[in-house]
Amino acid sequence: MADTAASVLARLKNKSKKNGRSYQLCLQLFCQEEFLRRLEKSKYSENLVLKGGLFIYSVTDFDSRVTVDVDFLLRRVPNTPEQLKKVLEDIISTSTGNEFVTFEITGIAPISVTKKYAGIGASLVARIKNTKTPFSIDFGVGDVIVPNQEKRRIPTQLEDFVAPTVNTYSLETTI
Repeated sequence: MADTAASVLARLKNKSKKNGRSYQLCLQLFCQEEFLRRLEKSKYSENLVLKGGLFIYSVTDFDSRVTVDVDFLLRRVPNTPEQLKKVLEDIISTSTGNEFVTFEITGIAPISVTKKYAGIGASLVARIKNTKTPFSIDFGVGDVIVPNQEKRRIPTQLEDFVAPTVNTYSLETTI
């Protein structure tokens, strides 16, 4: 039986050398895209709208400044740490066939007042074999999307993985 996790790590390492990006960045993007694959298959796929740096980064085909967090607009779900913990637990336990990637929620708290919007922040750690990849997710509320949110395929780090299709901000809202 093939060791898919080892193969993924080796291919990400090769990709990082080929494109001049750090291995850690390629690993982080792969783990974030796996989170998006699970979101797409979860019952919360219509409640989260991707925005911010990861959205821009994916629109520019990974040719802009990278971000370490994932930002979402939260819709039709109470904006409380307790509720968002349930949402995240459901998403990360959703199967995509990529069970070699595991996620752990390490913290959930209101976003500090130093940020420009109210919301909840969550910290996660993704694991593949012996690697640990931390990233955060910020959930904002109340944004207006003009004209409407859009379904968008997010490019993948490795070609043989399913590209997740998630709700995103429109380009008009982003600009």
